[in-house]
Amino acid sequence: MTAYLIRRAIQMVFIVIAATIIIYGLLAFAPGGPLSGLSMATGNNKVSQSDIDRIEGLMGLDKPWYLQYLTWLVGDDWMANVPAWRDAYKISGRKGILRLDFGASWKIAQQQPVIELIAERLPNTLYLMVLSTILALMISIPAGIYSAVNQYSRFDYALTTFTFFGISMPVFWFGLIIIMIFSMQFQKAGIPYLPSGDIVSIRIDPNSVLGVLGATPNGLIPIITIVVYQIPSIFTGAIVTETVFNYKAIGYMYIMALNQDDWPVVMALLFINAILVVAATLLADVLYTVVDPRIRYS
Repeated sequence: MTAYLIRRAIQMVFIVIAATIIIYGLLAFAPGGPLSGLSMATGNNKVSQSDIDRIEGLMGLDKPWYLQYLTWLVGDDWMANVPAWRDAYKISGRKGILRLDFGASWKIAQQQPVIELIAERLPNTLYLMVLSTILALMISIPAGIYSAVNQYSRFDYALTTFTFFGISMPVFWFGLIIIMIFSMQFQKAGIPYLPSGDIVSIRIDPNSVLGVLGATPNGLIPIITIVVYQIPSIFTGAIVTETVFNYKAIGYMYIMALNQDDWPVVMALLFINAILVVAATLLADVLYTVVDPRIRYS
């Protein structure tokens, strides 16, 4: 097991590095950019090329793409020791994401450190996602157990139909319907109404539940898979739901940053999500061996 964990940790390092290359490459080579609006401005709003070059230097966009990537990853404070780069480019003193320096926001909160923006919104995301996940588990697991024990009953068919309906409905459409009924219509009727919220649907496999009831260890494996892979979403939030309900959390901030070409915010959130996905995968593998001792990694 120890050898397996060491091997997986090494693999995780390469996976994370590959993820950083993909994240940076997708945004760096995407059409437009944070200064595209300035270059296309006309009339009294037109900005001279010298001013654009100066802003690019402040943002670190004057460097070649590979130096921009290295600056984002490991910082540029070390470039001061390279005379050719020190004389040619502006050294910002950044430490890079590997040292938890995600830079400053370009648009949604100009010059505010990205780590502070995340810290401000994280409590709202945790409040939303943790409570919704706990509520979903409290409802779905007992319902799944009862449905598994009473297979092919009316309750089982009704639960299956309702689950398929919930999974099939687009979140943005379902969210708008909920707002209209439980918020707007309830408020117009003068009865207690609900504020914006979140809905999470988890369908427990009846075969898995029957395995748990029968004391079969591998019956817990699908449940562990479902719960563990909720970890990344607990941080990143429900992007569509937060946007529909105008809920100021990390998912909503991610959409704002995308719409405004705020690369430091977008890349920071994608990088943290990649780390959480890799960590969740390793945690799931470890928990599999705990609930089912027959599983061994050689």
